Amino acid sequence: MPGQVEAASAQMITELLEAEEAAGHLTLPLPPAVLGLAIVRLCDAHLYAHLLGNDKPEIGTALQLVAALLSSSRPAAHPGADDQA
Repeated sequence: MPGQVEAASAQMITELLEAEEAAGHLTLPLPPAVLGLAIVRLCDAHLYAHLLGNDKPEIGTALQLVAALLSSSRPAAHPGADDQA
């Protein structure tokens, strides 16, 4: 069970993902709540990497992993978009 900070962070990210999906900017491969919590936990692991035995936090790696997760989220097709070519 996540703590209060983790739960609040995951909820905020979930809401952002839902808004982006509703706006047609993303088609998510998993439910927004699943991705939201995964992003928080993934970032936590890399933010606190130095406490887990590495030399320093791995913020760049965390950002690359989040980008990879979301890059599989293709933009939703916009009706009539092909007609404008």
